[in-house]
Amino acid sequence: MKRHLHPRCKRLLELLSDGSFHTGTELGAILETSRTTISKYVRQIQNLGLDVYVVKGKGYSLPNTVELLDEKRINDAVGGAQASCFDIIDSTNSYMMSYLDRFVPGSCVLAEAQTMGIGRGNTTWISPFGCQVIISMYWQMKSSVIAGLSLAVGIATVRALKKFNVTEAGLKWPNDIYARNRKMAGILVESRSTVYDKFHVVAGTGLNLVPAANLKSNTVNAIALNEITGGATVSRNDLVIEIIREYRRMMTEFESRGFAPLQDEWNAMDLYRGSRIRLVNKISGETIAEGIERGINRTGCILIEGSNGRLRDFSIGDVSLQL
Repeated sequence: MKRHLHPRCKRLLELLSDGSFHTGTELGAILETSRTTISKYVRQIQNLGLDVYVVKGKGYSLPNTVELLDEKRINDAVGGAQASCFDIIDSTNSYMMSYLDRFVPGSCVLAEAQTMGIGRGNTTWISPFGCQVIISMYWQMKSSVIAGLSLAVGIATVRALKKFNVTEAGLKWPNDIYARNRKMAGILVESRSTVYDKFHVVAGTGLNLVPAANLKSNTVNAIALNEITGGATVSRNDLVIEIIREYRRMMTEFESRGFAPLQDEWNAMDLYRGSRIRLVNKISGETIAEGIERGINRTGCILIEGSNGRLRDFSIGDVSLQL
C-alpha cells in the first residue's frame, strides 16, 4: 500500500484549508502544475473523505482547517521512543501488530487517514483525512493480565482533553469517549504473547476533531471536538503530543499498579452512571441485562442494578451499552 500522498497534493490541502477560495489557475501556478492535475488532486482529496467546495468561477476551498501531522514537532516534544506518521494506512493497530519487533515501549504510529480502521467487535472506524487523531501505541507488559487496560486508556484520553479545557468529554463503558450523547472517540486494545514470555500490547484510538462528509454517514451518532469547543481551535499536533504523554504515563501506571487504583477516577468520568441502560449483544441484538448503571468494579466490569435492587457485574465482550 502507498502510505504517503504526493507532496503537491499535501501542499494543496494546506492551501485549501485557509477558508478562502482558490482558482485552478492560481493553485497551478503555486504548485507549478496544470489545472488538470489540480482537478485530479481535488478528486483524490474528496476520495479521502474530505468535503471540498467546488464553485464555478471561484474555484476550490475546504470548509474546515486541516492541520497536517508534523512528525518532527511531535518527536521533538515527546522525546524517547519514535512516533511515525503516515498519510494513509490500512490500520495503525494492524500495522503495529504486524511488526511488533520494530517497536520499543512508547513507540507510536499515527495516520492522517485509515482505509481499514477497526473498532471493538471488528466494526468499521471511519477516518476522513486529517480530521481525526488516529494513533496506536506499543507497550510491553510483564504480565498477560491486562483486564481494564482499555478503560485505563480511556481515562488517559480524557485527561489529555482536559488539558485543552474540553470539559464535556467523558467515558461510556467500556472504551468510548462521548460528549452530548454522541461518540467522539473509540479505543481498541490488542495483545499478543510470545514464546519468550513477553506480552505485547497495542492501544489504538481514533478521535474526531472536525466534521467530515463520510463521518456523517457513520452508523454511530458521531460528534467532533470542534463542535463542543465553542469555536476555539485545538491544535491537532498539540493534542497528539499531550495524548502520547498521557498514554505513556498511563501504561507505566497500569503496569505497576493494575486497574484497581483507577476505579474511582473512571467512575467520576462515567457519563452514564445512574442512568437506566441496556446491555445488548452486538451480534444477536439480544438484551442481556437492563437496569440502572452503577459504574464499574475494581476489575473494570460494569455494574447493573436490576429491578430487584440486586447488582450484577458484566465483563467486556461483544456487548454494547445502550440508553
